[in-house]
Amino acid sequence: MDEVMDKLTRHAGNKIDRIIRDVNLQASGVAQYAGAATSRATIGQSSVYTFDVAEAREARAKMQGKNVDPLKESFYICVGHTDSFYDIEGDENWRDVLKYNPETFKNILNGEIGNIHKIRFISSNEAWNSAVGSWNVAQSASATVYQSYVLGDQCYGISELEDVDIIVKDPAPASSVNGYSTAGYYFAFATRPLEPSATIRVESASSLNNY
Repeated sequence: MDEVMDKLTRHAGNKIDRIIRDVNLQASGVAQYAGAATSRATIGQSSVYTFDVAEAREARAKMQGKNVDPLKESFYICVGHTDSFYDIEGDENWRDVLKYNPETFKNILNGEIGNIHKIRFISSNEAWNSAVGSWNVAQSASATVYQSYVLGDQCYGISELEDVDIIVKDPAPASSVNGYSTAGYYFAFATRPLEPSATIRVESASSLNNY
């Protein structure tokens, strides 16, 4: 039962993350297509439209142009798929998290991999991509399209969790011979976008192109 509770906890955390992603990030904010691409379909035609340092600078400039404040210690935050950050990590100005000055970066974020041009990057394979999502990219597309989310202050809001409860039935009512137990959870919370200009949704390919 301890193992079941551990799995339920992880499942609940992932569920909350996905709800926040789907409500606030998947189709919200300001769209930015990498390189010379003009649409998601264009990106799917070639893996050259990568998330590079120019995309990071453009996203930061858009935030600053709209007077959007940074989120963490004067930095904006970018959350994206591991593959989408493959190219920008190779830039000579990239600062890996292992080389951070502990006096400057006192609170390392969960999943943080590094920073460049006043943006801190968090790797998460929960970020949307065309290999797992239902997107308007042709099935014959030669490149996977990834979404990365550059976030500023007031990008979205989340309420406190309410009515959190774990239900265990041991044995389960449906088990006529006490052959198995059931366990589950429920909770309630609200989330919604706050300031559209505080989210830049960068859509790009990756030269890694695992899919």
